[in-house]
Amino acid sequence: MKEFKFLATGSTTAWDLVNYVSDSLEYLRIPYTLEVEEQIGGDAAVIRVSFSDRDSAGKNGERLKGERSSQEKENVYADALMVCCLRFEREKGAQTLRDGFEGPFDYVIVEISSSVDGVIQIGLENFLKESGSKKVLFWSDQKEKICAFEKVFDRVLRGIFTESEVAIMPEDIPEQLVDRLRNEAVDRKLTCTRAHEIARELGLPVRVVGRACDILGIKIVECELGCF
Repeated sequence: MKEFKFLATGSTTAWDLVNYVSDSLEYLRIPYTLEVEEQIGGDAAVIRVSFSDRDSAGKNGERLKGERSSQEKENVYADALMVCCLRFEREKGAQTLRDGFEGPFDYVIVEISSSVDGVIQIGLENFLKESGSKKVLFWSDQKEKICAFEKVFDRVLRGIFTESEVAIMPEDIPEQLVDRLRNEAVDRKLTCTRAHEIARELGLPVRVVGRACDILGIKIVECELGCF
């Protein structure tokens, strides 16, 4: 039994994310138990996902609301994947994004208006990273929202499997790509240039190559275009 935890907080987007993660686990036939560990301010929760032996694959995940001991609650953030979902409203300013939330977070998912330009996004990203948050993802439409959710779920997948195990991949990631990345990555790193070349050679979108790297724990280096 393996365990994985993350914090979903801040808005209804957090609950959309929880549903996306649990539905994706069911689709990939990964047995799991998902529990809401504690409520924070009514719209936030610590989510604990336990993964059972894959020999029993095929069973749908169970969705449970669990009670944790006080000691477990005190330590709940220690090994958690921390995800914070926020909404940026221009008239309220950037400071309100961090009010009431204590970082650092592994991922901050920010809903923004389509009218917010790239310069403002860069400023928001730098502002949120001041608290130590590692990755800031923006979305303004459903497609961008799902892309942000994919990145978080891919991190969940990476947490399930050890390096010696064969990770279960989403259906849009071919086995040929997985084999190529594992063979060509050096010290779990791959250059941006080589990632683009592999995408062209296999006839795949760059996004798919980047997603496979995320799941495999391969870091894209020497990247200047922000594609990954």
